[in-house]
Amino acid sequence: MEVSVTHERTIRRDGKELPNKFRMDWKIRFNSVDSISVSSERISYGLRKTNRTKEKESVKNLTRPKETQSRGGGHALWIFEDDTLTFLRTYQGGGLKATFAVARSPTGFDCTAKVGWLREEGTPIVMRSFVDQERLEILSARQVASSCRITNRGEAASR
Repeated sequence: MEVSVTHERTIRRDGKELPNKFRMDWKIRFNSVDSISVSSERISYGLRKTNRTKEKESVKNLTRPKETQSRGGGHALWIFEDDTLTFLRTYQGGGLKATFAVARSPTGFDCTAKVGWLREEGTPIVMRSFVDQERLEILSARQVASSCRITNRGEAASR
């Protein structure tokens, strides 16, 4: 599965509110009923420059939460249930929920992607920037584009 999701966001860094476009790309391979392999890339389009980071492929055990130190710490969990792969991630404040729904189609399988930033009551979404580890707050975000494609093992995916 190859997924790309883009958000238009307003962020706060160093006390300044800034417009930001943010894209998350995932490559997900199902290994078994209880494990997937995931690699990802995140791209932040700021006013002056574009920054990107890549995460090498790693095996994720489904339904087992894992503590993570990235972006200032938190927890991550992958679940596959009712034809939907869900990724949940907490940050210093708030979190992220990504759902990748899979459905049979006349040509094989189709998928759709939806990613939302989750707020805790009375707390902004707070994390560390992947660029410089400085505090970053997400004040607003809306998904403006997504693509999701199911690939067969060994098939080169195209965008």
